[in-house]
Amino acid sequence: MARSTGNFDLIVGSLRLPLKQYKTGDDTKGIAFKQVIKTDDNKYHLVGNSLIDKETNKEIDRADILKCYSLEAIKGNVINPENTKVAVFTTSEYNSLFKALEKSKQVIGTIISKSEINPTMLQKSALYLLPESSSDPTTLKWYAMLKQALGTTKVIHAIITLRNIQYSVIIEHYDKVLLLRYLHYIDEIREIPENIILPELTEPEQAQAKIFGQALLKPFEFSNHQNKSLDLGYDIIEQRLSNKVIDIETKKLSIEPSFNPFELTVTTTEFKKPKELTKETEVKVNENHN
Repeated sequence: MARSTGNFDLIVGSLRLPLKQYKTGDDTKGIAFKQVIKTDDNKYHLVGNSLIDKETNKEIDRADILKCYSLEAIKGNVINPENTKVAVFTTSEYNSLFKALEKSKQVIGTIISKSEINPTMLQKSALYLLPESSSDPTTLKWYAMLKQALGTTKVIHAIITLRNIQYSVIIEHYDKVLLLRYLHYIDEIREIPENIILPELTEPEQAQAKIFGQALLKPFEFSNHQNKSLDLGYDIIEQRLSNKVIDIETKKLSIEPSFNPFELTVTTTEFKKPKELTKETEVKVNENHN
């Protein structure tokens, strides 16, 4: 059974509804490593701030630092490979093998319908709110009625306090439950730079933009999205632990689009000459966007 992260009584008018909250997902995590240096007795010492050996407090040369991964918990400042399995990489090996895990220099964008994004996809922004008692018929009845009252067009705004911090939140209807979502305070939101001035689009340009969006629209298969960087990283570490030769060419993350963005359902003429849209194009815009 999932562990509740808290509970409170929601009061709306004369309604008091006991609720429990649950996380809707886990935070995205990477694979953590430690910086170490190898000692003369074939052990590893952790490297601290300012290039200091955490065991001896001696200064070390940056060129001697190694990247150390372990699937086991590392305790203390000394790692003994005889007791703890570790995968150790030089800086050169790390830069070659883990290159695919670095920041992407190309990001493939896909236009999807906003309606296909639900609140639970938003990390660190939503909590499930369930009735505190799942067997009390009165509580379940009011819970269902409150969901019905909110529907898809209304939310409840409230201020809650957790660990001595006040949070501004909204509560909204979603599927079979209520969701609690945290809001920013106004002074936490960055302003849009004033130097960004968008040009006013002509009617032909607006029509062209609609055609472009419709032509590239794809279904969003949320269940097919996986954190492949973790699989790649663990595979590299497992191969090093097994003393296998690692093929650098196969350790790459694919960023190729699953479709050709230029294979559109509109003609080249319609894109090159937005001011001379054909009657057929105007019909397409009306059919798809009215």
